Amino acid sequence: MSPSNPVTAPISQKELVIQLRQFAQDPKHQSALIENEECLKTLAEVLLTAVDNETCVIALQTLQFLASNPKYRLILKEVPKLMSSVEQLKKGENEIKK
Repeated sequence: MSPSNPVTAPISQKELVIQLRQFAQDPKHQSALIENEECLKTLAEVLLTAVDNETCVIALQTLQFLASNPKYRLILKEVPKLMSSVEQLKKGENEIKK
């Protein structure tokens, strides 16, 4: 007996940010990504909840690709918790260096 709608496995946090980074690398897809509020909120959230450092770095790379377009910078600045997450990461890095 096979189900008519197979259940797909949930995507991991890392797989998700890898896919978002792939979209962000392509200027043709950046506009769709920057217009998707949920994707941007997810990237901001991943910065502080990443299961490992690599996932956090991938999220930062994704944001960097988007921020490389000057017209997207103001949009990114308005993403809830994004700037504070980046600041928290910077603060944590400074504490590690001490």
